[in-house]
Amino acid sequence: MTKDVVTMLVANLDDIRIYQSHDDTYHQVYTIGRKRAEKMINRNEVQRILDLLHEDNELERIPFLEQPLYKVKAGNFNLKLFRSSHMDVEQIVKVSLASSLTKKTMDWTTPKKPSEKLQPLLPDKEMHRVMRMASGKLNGKVGSGELLHVLKGIVKKAIIQSVEETATEQIITDKEVYKITFKTVDRYGTIRTIEG
Repeated sequence: MTKDVVTMLVANLDDIRIYQSHDDTYHQVYTIGRKRAEKMINRNEVQRILDLLHEDNELERIPFLEQPLYKVKAGNFNLKLFRSSHMDVEQIVKVSLASSLTKKTMDWTTPKKPSEKLQPLLPDKEMHRVMRMASGKLNGKVGSGELLHVLKGIVKKAIIQSVEETATEQIITDKEVYKITFKTVDRYGTIRTIEG
């Protein structure tokens, strides 16, 4: 641990303890401390830790204790859970179905009052339906029973640049195109992306 690393730890933590790893292969250490409310650098503490880490010193290994080294004060908030980025698909489905966020999302995207059924003067063209979906007019719950899902349309503008070269000049043309993407989430938590 270099001086800049130790300084960063001291600025953010109180009651810092350093233990030697039980595996001597990589000469690693464990650093444990209590998060401080405000950052502050105590130069004496930095020097104490640097002295501990000196080659001539042998650090204590992590002790196996009956009582914890640190006691966590009771709070009125839920602990955050950290998950690996590698998750089983079935596990994701279970977590999604049990999530309060899924329920809230279904509530947010469901209209409170049924929308008026207006009949257009002329039959809809397919592009009209696509543009309505992409602009968000059809977002929310779609279908029923096994086909129930939530639809979200997104329209993004992109610039396509083309270059044409002649003997005397170079002509650069920018063309605006709109990319339409739909995302659907079914009742089992399966997310699908449709791009066109």
